[in-house]
Amino acid sequence: MDEITLHELRNLRPGAASGAVRRLLDGVVQDEAAFLFAAPARWRVRHRNGEEIVVRDEDWWTRSGPMATWSHDRAEPGATPHHNGYLQAMLFPVRLPAISDDRSVITLQEPRADGSRRLTISHGEPGDGVVTADVSPDGHLTRLEGRDDGVAVIELRVDSWEAPPSELFDPGVAWQCSFDG
Repeated sequence: MDEITLHELRNLRPGAASGAVRRLLDGVVQDEAAFLFAAPARWRVRHRNGEEIVVRDEDWWTRSGPMATWSHDRAEPGATPHHNGYLQAMLFPVRLPAISDDRSVITLQEPRADGSRRLTISHGEPGDGVVTADVSPDGHLTRLEGRDDGVAVIELRVDSWEAPPSELFDPGVAWQCSFDG
């Protein structure tokens, strides 16, 4: 297998995915969310605290918990209402300064028995640091861990690159995610 380059990660454009994200502060989980994604603009995200958002093109629905009612809103035509945060950055790594910055360099590439690779990336944006990225044999980013002063501050994981069932992007349809029980 040829070496994976940052250029390849910057050009990743998935059609679908599902997984989870965790943000940490001083080793304590501050937020954890499960997500579903299908291109061009379909998202479903549920935080462990029960907050949930469903995005379908310009429409989106939010609720504060599983027993709360959905609130609907609509973005301007052509606008994606989902935030441009950690989840989009995981699926579109070009949005991550640690990968997109020209000064970022892969300092170590470790092949694994299953054909995947673990990359260690040194970066200067958003500050000097190191990111660890796991890349599947077919070149998809499957896990990303950001570190600050040697301590993990964020972990993003893609469990599947298969398209989620389209009905799950309807707020009226129940979704069982990884921390539902």
